[in-house]
Amino acid sequence: AVVAVCVPLWVAMAVLLKDPVIVEEHHAHSAREVISTMWSVMKTKVMFYLLVFSLGNMAIASLLNPGATVIAQIAAPSTLQSSIGNLVGNSLFLVGVWIFRRYFINYSWRITFVWTTMILGLNCGFQLLVIYNAWGIGQEGWFYAFGNSALQLIQGIAQVLSSLAVIEISPPGYEASVYEFLTTMHNAGITINSNLQNIFMPVFGLDGMAGNYSPERDNDSLANATYFTLITNISGALLFCWFLPNDRAQCHAWSEAPKWRRPAVGATVVTVGGAALLFSLTVSTLSTFPATDCLQIAGGPGCK
Repeated sequence: AVVAVCVPLWVAMAVLLKDPVIVEEHHAHSAREVISTMWSVMKTKVMFYLLVFSLGNMAIASLLNPGATVIAQIAAPSTLQSSIGNLVGNSLFLVGVWIFRRYFINYSWRITFVWTTMILGLNCGFQLLVIYNAWGIGQEGWFYAFGNSALQLIQGIAQVLSSLAVIEISPPGYEASVYEFLTTMHNAGITINSNLQNIFMPVFGLDGMAGNYSPERDNDSLANATYFTLITNISGALLFCWFLPNDRAQCHAWSEAPKWRRPAVGATVVTVGGAALLFSLTVSTLSTFPATDCLQIAGGPGCK
């Protein structure tokens, strides 16, 4: 079955994918040129704001439910159910990206971010249905697999918002460098999200619950974690949306703001970005080793 699915796709790639035509030779930037240009970009209002937005959006506005692992284990979807759910979710994600390009690319980026985040918050409502086994099917594997994937359509619409700003603010020839920096901060925000998820597990008494779940004892704790996640997501969206440019014009206005073109701004961007990356890597490392994964900051109950 796997071969039957993969072979046609491989043949299609081999036949349809072609190398782009090289029109002209491009000048390769030296390390000194890249550092100098990136430092100039760092000293702008738009880069500082996009840094805050990337971290705040991924770590706070998109905070995952600390009880997500327990909820998934309650539903316990099979490999087949999870695979089909992921396939449907990924397909809906691609449809969402197309909808954004077709209908929302010239609409207010900020408003699009807020309303998509609000709708994605409905995932918390879905998790409550699983916790309380709504209609007697809430904890069925198929219900979980498809319900967990349905909102990927909205995720696809919201996915490329911050990438649009990169196109507008990057100096010619340095698009990849600016994109990689913001992507690194985006990924650091995702890691901090996971760190916060681990940190809040003992706060809501979720440690060890996955292997010893009791509806009568644990449902309220799971629900409280879910309500907390919903409030955090909505509050984060309303706060950090102001750090996302509203459109292309505001991108250029923030990029050219003369009062922000100072070394102190660039130093702040580098310091905050570096600190976020260092924190995420440190906590992730603590969560990896048995000797330190008991620490509360690593999601443990506390070492004794």
